[in-house]
Amino acid sequence: NREIRSKLRASGFELVYHKHVFPGFDGAVRRFGFFGKFVQRIFFWLEKTPLHFLGISHIIIAEKL
Repeated sequence: NREIRSKLRASGFELVYHKHVFPGFDGAVRRFGFFGKFVQRIFFWLEKTPLHFLGISHIIIAEKL
């Protein structure tokens, strides 16, 4: 988070919102049915816990200074 903030600031932006997210696992749901849906729900639940930092993607909202 600190590195993202410093890079944004160096580019003239201020971090407004930052969240980690997990993949959607849509392919796993189609391929594995119930088990894929189960895995998807576990990871969606993890996004709402303190373990969210394990997510591999970032949602970032920044505003120009």
